[in-house]
Amino acid sequence: MSTAHVELQKILRIFGLAEHIHNVNDTALPKPNWPSYCQLVQQLISGTVRRNTFTQWEMKLLLDVQMIRMRKSSRSEMLRRYLRVIERQVVTGSAAPLRFAHFVEDESRSRKPISAEPALSLPRAS
Repeated sequence: MSTAHVELQKILRIFGLAEHIHNVNDTALPKPNWPSYCQLVQQLISGTVRRNTFTQWEMKLLLDVQMIRMRKSSRSEMLRRYLRVIERQVVTGSAAPLRFAHFVEDESRSRKPISAEPALSLPRAS
């Protein structure tokens, strides 16, 4: 059993949903149901998931949200930015949603300074 599958089962037990998963396979995922996926992101932002059935894409999102270490205060804002990216993907006709883990990685990379050179400091006036 893969590590991802074990982690997924843990998450489902936490939410009391372990009986709702039958087969999680990383190959050949069906096309996402965009409205349902966006609704799940909105529910995660609000902190209340109101369903007990999830698609494989949604399970991957739940796994990513659970596995990524970030402050709770940052999570809602990060999910809001992610939702905007997902909504753009819907408009452009993307076949699959960007993984939340990849989005967070891209966000953290873009927030780091591009240059490794030390910043220039101005002389202090005396």
